[in-house]
Amino acid sequence: MFELILSDCLTSRPVTDALKKNYRRGTRHLVIVPDRFTLSYERAILRELSLKGTFDIEVASFSRLADNAMESEGTGCLDSLSEVMLLRKVIERNRDKLKCFAGSAARAGFCSEMYAVLSQVRASGVSLAALKEAAVKLKGKTALKTEDIVLLYGEYMAALGGMEDNQSKLEVLLERVKEGSWRDAHVYISDFTGFTAVEEDIVSALAQNSLSLTMCLPADRSAPNAGIYPLGTLARLTQAAKEAGIKTEVRECRLLKGDLAVLGENLFGYGGKKFTSDGSVFLFSSPAAESEIRWVARQIKGAVTDKGRRYRDFAVVCCDRTEYVGVVDKVFADFGIPVYFDAKSPLAATAGARLLQSGINAVLYGKNRRDVLEFVKCPLTGVAADDADAFENYVLHAGADRSAFDRPFEIELEDMAQAESVRARLMRLLAPLAVFGRTRAAAEEYSKAVTDFFNGCDFVKNNAALVSRLQESDPAQAMVNDQSVTE
Repeated sequence: MFELILSDCLTSRPVTDALKKNYRRGTRHLVIVPDRFTLSYERAILRELSLKGTFDIEVASFSRLADNAMESEGTGCLDSLSEVMLLRKVIERNRDKLKCFAGSAARAGFCSEMYAVLSQVRASGVSLAALKEAAVKLKGKTALKTEDIVLLYGEYMAALGGMEDNQSKLEVLLERVKEGSWRDAHVYISDFTGFTAVEEDIVSALAQNSLSLTMCLPADRSAPNAGIYPLGTLARLTQAAKEAGIKTEVRECRLLKGDLAVLGENLFGYGGKKFTSDGSVFLFSSPAAESEIRWVARQIKGAVTDKGRRYRDFAVVCCDRTEYVGVVDKVFADFGIPVYFDAKSPLAATAGARLLQSGINAVLYGKNRRDVLEFVKCPLTGVAADDADAFENYVLHAGADRSAFDRPFEIELEDMAQAESVRARLMRLLAPLAVFGRTRAAAEEYSKAVTDFFNGCDFVKNNAALVSRLQESDPAQAMVNDQSVTE
């Protein structure tokens, strides 16, 4: 049985409803959603089924299922970084054979761009033979580019040999499905806006090799903006099910009402129709970000004071965090509105990570002069800028390096006293990190070392001072530094 639910939004409700209908202890259930939704689906399922825990329901993505399939077979898979490194080796080996990309192949970023191209080609189900056949029919520069892509595609697959990568591991999963690994399970798929060619094959195989398949897709075949939905995927899946003789049921699930339904049916539809709002959606135009945010703040404050709403009931979505972060903090502070600016940033970009990495480098590489100077000049160490400059001048003139930092400075030069004060502080700060220079240590020792290091640097105080200075010059980086205190 293949049940296909066409929804007007991404929602877990159809899946949880189907699970309620099918769930019996001892029956097996597999829920497939994108990686970013796995945790929210686990919580929604436990809540809707009134369960505290279960071993009968598995929530995973296609990628995670493929990883499990590889692990059960005792085989490994290249990660994305390894794939890029392999492709870079292929490019270097074949650069003189390239007709169009010979010059740009040596530039930074080319390998990553070519990796994205090859990944898209393979995800679309385009084989090397099919690409070669298409290249013959092309002309001019397009033909030369395609021939280069064909060359690198073939050489990459040859270099890959018997290894599996992120694309081929899905093909391993497809074989596992066809072998009947989920023949005794009810399967549910939701929150995807489209599938790669191999993912479509996996879905079709699941429809044929499971107790039932329930899939929720965002689609409206009659809406003015029907073109934005994966109707091609819908047609191919239903046709595959029909050819396999699988009973298929298609039904609609409409959850949006009023203004939201109008937007859902017409946004990017370009139909030219005019609609009357029921009050759920307001359009407000402002010449500047600050006046725009002040209008938002007034709406939030009014709802809290007059209608009994809570601040946590509101979410403000900004198109550019760099432009808005300082404005939001300032305006919301004026209105007394608590705010948390949720923005992803790499761990390495946070102040704490940079400080720790700098200190560990100084220890691991034997207090190399370059690493020591980089650490001392970090504003989070608590060393004043003038003292850091004096320390650098003394070290360069005295030729101090490595073991010279382990004992008091003795060469009498200008700024010697200032430099010695910094050296003494440097050794105190780095002392807890000595554990990183040992061959092995217990996890508790590393944890204590990092804690003692940050406490010795007085990190929270120094970071707060740095954030204050950055607020004017670089508000985005100030936010990243500020988040590192709580992270």
